[in-house]
Amino acid sequence: MAKQFVPGLRDELMKKGKHFILIQNPLDILPSYDKVLPPSFLELGLAGLVSIYSELCELGKPPPIIDAAELQENPEAALRGLCEDLGIPFQDAMLKWEAGPKSYDGIWGPWWYGSVHKSIGFKQSTKYPSSSYGEGDISDKLFPTKIIL
Repeated sequence: MAKQFVPGLRDELMKKGKHFILIQNPLDILPSYDKVLPPSFLELGLAGLVSIYSELCELGKPPPIIDAAELQENPEAALRGLCEDLGIPFQDAMLKWEAGPKSYDGIWGPWWYGSVHKSIGFKQSTKYPSSSYGEGDISDKLFPTKIIL
């Protein structure tokens, strides 16, 4: 997560690590995020993610970008492509896991990973009605201007 850094470890990881960036349409994040915390541009970690991407590009290591919707739609193809980009072997074990909490969930696990702990593999993403977060609501506060890449 873009806003979670381990002090003193970041610079070394940025220079020597293999990186990729997982993105998701911010409007698809809001319904589940809003159940736990009031979302904001800073809280969602979007500014941090752009900063990390920029820093990696400046280091000459532009990371592959994976869209969560594509990962959920065709996990094997997305993961095979990512592994190829990173120069690591694909393993079928990447597609399935055992249900339940993991030792590496971190302190935020109980608040954020309820559905993940129940899962055993990838599933299609939930499509929220466009009226859930439309004009004149929180999405306008989070994204008051259009960002064009």
